[in-house]
Amino acid sequence: MILVKKMKILLAASVLFSTLIVGPSIAIASEPSIEDSQISTFKPIIEWRFKLINGILHKRQYNHSKQQWLGEWVRV
Repeated sequence: MILVKKMKILLAASVLFSTLIVGPSIAIASEPSIEDSQISTFKPIIEWRFKLINGILHKRQYNHSKQQWLGEWVRV
């Protein structure tokens, strides 16, 4: 009976130590590295801008991400 109890304690201790040794190395290996990533995607920020031309309302899209106008002024 004492032998079985010692074997259970030894087994539990070995499992505990193996998770302490293997666990952190698996977590570190699975983290993505910023240096490895060459793809950077983002959604462009595009909004409508409005302007009065000769008393007539016009609209035009502006891309804030690239800081440039899209298209021409269109009458609303």
